[in-house]
Amino acid sequence: MAMRWVQENIAAFGGDPNNVLIFGESAGAGSTSVHLVMPGSWGLFHRAIIQSGAFPPWGSQPADSAERTAQAVLNHFDCKTMACLLGREFQELRNWTLVQHPPNVQCRFCVRWSPQVDGVHLLDDPVKLMEMGYIAKVPLLTGVNRDEGSMFVPLPQNTTLSKPEASECHLSNKGKQPLDALYSFDAALKVAYQPSVVTKLNELYKPEVRGKGFPDYYWPAMSTYSDRDFVCPAQRAARHLHSIIPLYVYRFMHAPKPCPVAFHSSEIPYALSVECPDAEQNPELFWQHGINKGKPLYVCVNRQEDPEGWLLSQQMVSYWSQFAWHANPNSEGHPPWPRYTTQDPTNIVLSADIHTVNHTSQYVAERNTCSLWSSMLTSEEGIPASTWDVTC
Repeated sequence: MAMRWVQENIAAFGGDPNNVLIFGESAGAGSTSVHLVMPGSWGLFHRAIIQSGAFPPWGSQPADSAERTAQAVLNHFDCKTMACLLGREFQELRNWTLVQHPPNVQCRFCVRWSPQVDGVHLLDDPVKLMEMGYIAKVPLLTGVNRDEGSMFVPLPQNTTLSKPEASECHLSNKGKQPLDALYSFDAALKVAYQPSVVTKLNELYKPEVRGKGFPDYYWPAMSTYSDRDFVCPAQRAARHLHSIIPLYVYRFMHAPKPCPVAFHSSEIPYALSVECPDAEQNPELFWQHGINKGKPLYVCVNRQEDPEGWLLSQQMVSYWSQFAWHANPNSEGHPPWPRYTTQDPTNIVLSADIHTVNHTSQYVAERNTCSLWSSMLTSEEGIPASTWDVTC
């Protein structure tokens, strides 16, 4: 409906109905993926940007699982009609969605309110449609962040990170069983995944030392989530789409100071060039956030404390703007961003030192892990034990 309104009315505001960009991050990325494979949306937009969520396993759900969820909601609130639900307070509905999860064996990773495959508007699983090439033929810019999983894997309780630091860096403390109670990567895996998966993951992911306040097994535990839900789906999409549409792929590697991670959503203020306000001139803007002296890195770039990040932001704004206007992120004065092709499967690395890497040679280990996740996502093995799914 919104995109149709744009087509019918944007010219009156000086816009061009034949030059429309849609883009989204996380859940918005999943929604953008759905629009790309939904015929009713074709022709209403002309390019797309997908940040951290290209054709993910959680991006849609079968109709029967959506119906079970709807019935569970009706039963919980003793309602038989939509009018009855509309009479409930928003907070009541929200609280229920945060704590309830109806049995949903056919919806392995989907968010409970994700789009349903109804056979009318969304004809099949978006991943399947994408792999078939059933997609809007428009240019696409897409990518992931280095540490996507850090927002979702529970922090150890004995971490030396302060609470403000953890909050500011979007590090999760919502897990039902903190990692410090597990003492090993193997134990952490047994909490989060089916037993048959643990041995396979142990072979591919190894403990590492990186960042203060973390046991060595935190990082591979975080990487399993990153790979499963973000990195590997993005790789799969690139592999299938580069021969069908113009494709540009990135890796966001910059960890906002003082964070040890390039967390899920951390690229947003860089892509939009949202500068933190001056604390002395605008103290109310800081204190309303109430974390780490009011410097919310996840909504702005601190130009003073992170000058390299600010320069990176200016580059990213150029890339994103050029793509929006011209369907190509490149322009004079900025490091070139090659199109991703079979002959040149290039990722641009968005960091203080922007450069490109050959995806095939640079991410050999990921090819192995993604091959495993691809096989597991089509079997019962891939169903998580739900402990880490704190967003659902």
